Parts: sequence; C-alpha cells; structure tokens
Amino acid sequence: MDYDVYILIKDGKIIYVGCTSNLSKRVLSHRKDKDFDSVSRLYFSDVKRDALRVERLFTMFVGQFCNPELLNFKSTTKENGTNKFKIIRLNKN
Repeated sequence: MDYDVYILIKDGKIIYVGCTSNLSKRVLSHRKDKDFDSVSRLYFSDVKRDALRVERLFTMFVGQFCNPELLNFKSTTKENGTNKFKIIRLNKN
C-alpha cells in the first residue's frame, strides 16, 4: 500500500498538510469542510512510518519557520520517467 503526504493550498498558501493511503478519497472528504483551490502531493512511500515522518517534519517546518499568512506556494511539474512530481519552492513575500 502506498501512502501520500500532501498539502491543500488556498490562494497560494498552504492551509493543510496530511497523510493518507487514498488521496483521491481524502481530497473528496476535505471538500466538505475545507476551502482550498489545489492539492499537491509532496511525497509517497510504501512505508507508512516514513510517510508520517515526512508529514510531521513538513508540518513543523511550515508551522515554526514560516508565517502561514505570508507563505507563497509556487510549483512546477517535471517529468521523471513515467512519473510526474511537483517541485516545491516556498518564498516569503
């Protein structure tokens, strides 16, 4: 089973960091109670413990080192073989 670490973004700002084994189902669930305009998959692993560690570390980074009101999210998509992934650049304005 694969585990995804993902973020929800609203107006270029990270509003939520999560970990799930079914990203599409989880995003549909979030649509009911969170206001966001995009989702980005940050990391995936077949080891749940590793995915949870990445989720925790990224949550700590965003929470401790960035002002969530000033966080600007920019991404570009690159090809890596048959996989597509997002490159995350966090910039304070």
